[in-house]
Amino acid sequence: MVFEWNFTSPLVYCSGEFDDITGNARLANPNSTEAKLLVSFPSVGANDSPYWVLDTDYESYSIVWSCTNNNQNSLRKKFKYFAL
Repeated sequence: MVFEWNFTSPLVYCSGEFDDITGNARLANPNSTEAKLLVSFPSVGANDSPYWVLDTDYESYSIVWSCTNNNQNSLRKKFKYFAL
């Protein structure tokens, strides 16, 4: 069974410009049935961020949640992603 994936995803900047970003995903716990992934984007130095799939129809959309602590200045970053 495959537990790691490489992918290219669309990226939208605050300016409205579009780009692509390449990432890697793997199951946070291969023995679990939870849809929790660890995702990294090596090109921007982002390593093993938690991505939880909250909902998907497996064909046209997914809703993903992520929250990480920024240890440099004690800030917490939360993200919601809607992939269509």
